[in-house]
Amino acid sequence: MPRTRKLTWAPGAGGRKGRWRKKYRGVLHYFDGGRGKSDDAAYQAALTQWQTVKAKIDLAAPSPHHGAYAAAIAQWEEVLTCSRRNGDDPMGNVALEKLGRLRSDQQRGVRKPPSREDLFANYFLPEVRRPKLEAAYREIGALAESLVAATLPGRQASQDSTTGGEESPLPLSRAIVPDPHAMFQPDPLAIESVVWEDRLKTMRRQAVDQELTIKVQLQRFLALQGSKVDANQLSL
Repeated sequence: MPRTRKLTWAPGAGGRKGRWRKKYRGVLHYFDGGRGKSDDAAYQAALTQWQTVKAKIDLAAPSPHHGAYAAAIAQWEEVLTCSRRNGDDPMGNVALEKLGRLRSDQQRGVRKPPSREDLFANYFLPEVRRPKLEAAYREIGALAESLVAATLPGRQASQDSTTGGEESPLPLSRAIVPDPHAMFQPDPLAIESVVWEDRLKTMRRQAVDQELTIKVQLQRFLALQGSKVDANQLSL
């Protein structure tokens, strides 16, 4: 299986030797290719040079979305910790997948914000978790509305006339054809969202309680020892 290279080989032309290159933020950077594409030592040297160049670029002009990626990564790291504490391996695997993608994009300096699907706040949205089912719901709803409008034109017109031409608060088609989402009430995703909100709140509260407990105990211990020093019962 061929190895994955972080640099791309650029063959030489016009008597010039081949070089390693890297495109970053729209700019091409070239590095010495040594004896050729199979020269591993030259590749490693070029890779080291690139990492140095990238660090300088990032330090001078960080991505405008760096903060957004950092916040998203911190959120999923918290979810990963909570998953391990609760033995929730499926969610832990999701967190690892999201973290890998977010960190990769952040390191590459992607010039766009994190994708909607990679944010934990959106993880429990139906259109994110079950996009195909949501698309089917929309198709069913559109089809139902068109069928009702086609089969009951007189009743719809009558309803419009009684409301003085104003828009009805509930379309006739929606009154006849129920919302497909009503079949999943309460929605499992909504329940899962509440469970995770409670888990994260509990974990944060425990962390604060533990910190306060250690801090208070340490302060009491130091105060006690200080009083002994003041009473010449203990050397400083």
